[in-house]
Amino acid sequence: MIVPELLPDTIPLWLDKIEITDTVVELRMTSQQAGLVCPDCGQVATRTHSRYHRTLADLPWGPRQVRLVVWVRRLFCDRPRCPRRTFVESLQGLAARHARRTQLLAERQRQLGLANGGEAGARMSQRLSMPTSADTLLRQIRRTPEADSPAAPLRVIGVDDWAFRHGQRYGTLLIDHERRRPVELLPDREPKTLIDWLRQHPGIEIITRDRAQVYIDALTEGAPQAQQIADRFHLLQNLREALERFWDRHPAELRRVRIRRTLATASETAIAQNPLETAPKLKKRPLKGNSQVLQQRAGRRAQRQARFDEVHALARQGHSHRQIARQLKLARPTVKRWLATDQLPRSRGHPETSKAEPWADYLRSRWQSGCHSPRQLWYELRAQGYTGSEPGVWRWLLKLRESQVEGGPILDVRPRLPPTVQTYSLSARQAAWVLVRAPDKLKPEEQTWLQEIRGTLALTSTAYSLAQQFVTMVTARQQAELDPWLQAAESSGVRELRNFALSLRGDYSAVAAALASPYSNGPTEGHVNRLKLVKRTMYGRAKFDLLRLRVLHPA
Repeated sequence: MIVPELLPDTIPLWLDKIEITDTVVELRMTSQQAGLVCPDCGQVATRTHSRYHRTLADLPWGPRQVRLVVWVRRLFCDRPRCPRRTFVESLQGLAARHARRTQLLAERQRQLGLANGGEAGARMSQRLSMPTSADTLLRQIRRTPEADSPAAPLRVIGVDDWAFRHGQRYGTLLIDHERRRPVELLPDREPKTLIDWLRQHPGIEIITRDRAQVYIDALTEGAPQAQQIADRFHLLQNLREALERFWDRHPAELRRVRIRRTLATASETAIAQNPLETAPKLKKRPLKGNSQVLQQRAGRRAQRQARFDEVHALARQGHSHRQIARQLKLARPTVKRWLATDQLPRSRGHPETSKAEPWADYLRSRWQSGCHSPRQLWYELRAQGYTGSEPGVWRWLLKLRESQVEGGPILDVRPRLPPTVQTYSLSARQAAWVLVRAPDKLKPEEQTWLQEIRGTLALTSTAYSLAQQFVTMVTARQQAELDPWLQAAESSGVRELRNFALSLRGDYSAVAAALASPYSNGPTEGHVNRLKLVKRTMYGRAKFDLLRLRVLHPA
């Protein structure tokens, strides 16, 4: 019985027997090929040396695995000068040489590995009745042929970086905008690597990118004929970063906004007269914020201030942000943020306004009366409506003790608030977002913040007006408004917006193209997100070659 409907018709196979069990379907077959030739000399062989069977796994039939047992011949080569004395007939189109699975099954498992990786793919293959190991799947992935070159040359591409490990090592992803698929994954973001790749594709006309200087230089040298387009999302992000630096330069104003907002919502409810009646009685336990802890905190503050001063000193000597970061072992965003302000910004630790602040007078009086137990005071405040944690009370008392040790006032700089007042926190980033977002998309609380912010500095209204104009210009793609906006920002008096405008002038052609072209770097960002997912499913085991194959050959 010949079975061309079940197997490739390139090889005539005679079905001898079928054995079916609960888990396996075994097909015993014999090859019926004629006119077999020696692979070395091409001589037609007529004499049979021997026979043996090859066992091949095939695609499953429902829940049952399929096993092919194919009898093949070993033949003599009768040509005297041929170095090969015997050879085995091949199963071309059915299975590769020495393979233990059919080409159909191998291709299905390769696709499974590309989609899920090694370990996850092995678990899935077990459920699909074509079991294999994770190592076998990885070998199948590595045998993936290189992608065929597109019929038409690349014309519009996107470029973006991706992280092997954030802050340490990066690669480059390139996508084809017209076909919406990745075309190359580079192992680094060095200019030379990208330049070499661009010179191999001279037909590129349009390139979308973010505003990283390393890509601007590489694209200008590697593809001078191409029109570069800055990403609109990154333009808005750069605007938000400029406004964040503006608020980093005015931390005192933000603090006044927080205090005014807190006082505006203060309640006239008085402090309970006898809170101790509902609080459990505890033994006195001294506050663990001793002088050693206070000295450590003071030492950390002094060290941070010294590094802040050193950053400014190196900048005055002409060092770049990257050089300062490497020399002082700081992150470049930290260096950039510190250089944008004249005084050290507060650390991003606990919020400046504590939930225990409304009970400041009560805590001071209890402290002076001899109750130094944070837990006892926490129980007492909780009976009065305090919703914070015990560590929050501990931190407030620690600052109180610190002010006493240093001989300063006992936190008199903080406002005295009723116990039921809601305290607010507003960071420089939050303030920047309030200025950037459209007014109709602001929540009621954010609209209140906007009103408070615009009343702080004379420049705040100017910054807000310019920010809203820029957002409208980018989202509506109003290219004609670019030059007037740049002139207004440069003469606005807001240092951060002036510097931002100057950076846009340095990348003027790409920014102008972003306001006129329908292309953006959004699809590239989407493929970067997919790359992150693929990278995380590999659990750090696979190397770059496997990652590249899985990204360039989506299943």
